[in-house]
Amino acid sequence: MTQRSPEQVFQRVKRLCYSGLEIAELKDRLVEELGAALSFHAYCFNQVDPTTALVTLNFNNGVGDAEHQRFFFENVYFEDYLDGLKELVLNRLHADTLFSASDGNPERTYRYQYLNDSGMDYGDELRTAFVANRRLWGSIALIRARREPAFTQSHVNLMRRLSPHVGAAMQSAVLQAIARQNEGESGAPAHREPGMMILGPKNELEYFTPAAQMWLSEIGMDLSKWPSPSALPAPVMQAVAALSRALSMTTESDEVLIPQIPVCGRSGLWLTIQASQMIATSGGAYRTLIMLEPAVPRTLHAIQTAAFGMTPQEEAVVQLVAQGASTQQIAETLYISPYTVQDYLKSVFDKVGVRSRRELVKQLFLEKILPKSAS
Repeated sequence: MTQRSPEQVFQRVKRLCYSGLEIAELKDRLVEELGAALSFHAYCFNQVDPTTALVTLNFNNGVGDAEHQRFFFENVYFEDYLDGLKELVLNRLHADTLFSASDGNPERTYRYQYLNDSGMDYGDELRTAFVANRRLWGSIALIRARREPAFTQSHVNLMRRLSPHVGAAMQSAVLQAIARQNEGESGAPAHREPGMMILGPKNELEYFTPAAQMWLSEIGMDLSKWPSPSALPAPVMQAVAALSRALSMTTESDEVLIPQIPVCGRSGLWLTIQASQMIATSGGAYRTLIMLEPAVPRTLHAIQTAAFGMTPQEEAVVQLVAQGASTQQIAETLYISPYTVQDYLKSVFDKVGVRSRRELVKQLFLEKILPKSAS
């Protein structure tokens, strides 16, 4: 592979990010370009739902088999990975190494212990949060073998510079998919019946309805591997894990965790995956119910408003504006003053780049949205 300087790679990737690439192609090109500037022997690339930070699409290479990936999404992601990503977003660093984050003691981290105990040659990790408008849209972890040196500060700086550009590209890909569905261009199947699947005590797939089979195909499940739990797609495993965390409520973030994930299917149709617990009346083992059905408009609207970095209060105002509510009606619904409503609207107008409610609704819910080049 031709070696390039970090600056050359930055310029090349930046151009890619504003070329309208879909997520899979963006990932391929990004990994190829990064390999020309720094060495790594494994990677994990995730697309996440910006409203929950749960994984909706996963690409990986060299990080174990399907069983390892299942364990990661059901356990390691919440125990040792998600909080680190959120911290990168909050402190606006956007990239860091495992060695740095652990003060030079990576063996103390859960994922380092698990991966090496599983027989993988896992050394330093360069993890990057892809952020746009203060929201997490995806991440990548570049992994080196234990015998290799740690990533350098130059590598970290490169990924920090790339974060807003790749974040804008991932945001744009999601919003373009929503726009295509809204305009009827997705080519999605006409069948929209909700599907249901039941997982056993070890999260093995026990039953599914014919409609669920169609939805599972939409999100890439290989039914030939049924009923292996490791055959479940990443978003299903994330919904199951989110349910478990929500029921355990061991941390404050677990208390507000909702086991529901919006996912764009292969045909372009958006669906919602939701997990809930089934209680056996005879005292038997618990089962998990997975519902798969078309995403409702408010779910897609939440993603669109998240793209502009709106606060929860601003998002609530926008949802009511989209329903045609007046300033007084919004104030009464949200128990705030009309003056506060106007303040929120002014902030929203500035973020979206519009001057009226009509323009706001048109921009958020009717038109395609393209990313603006980050500085």
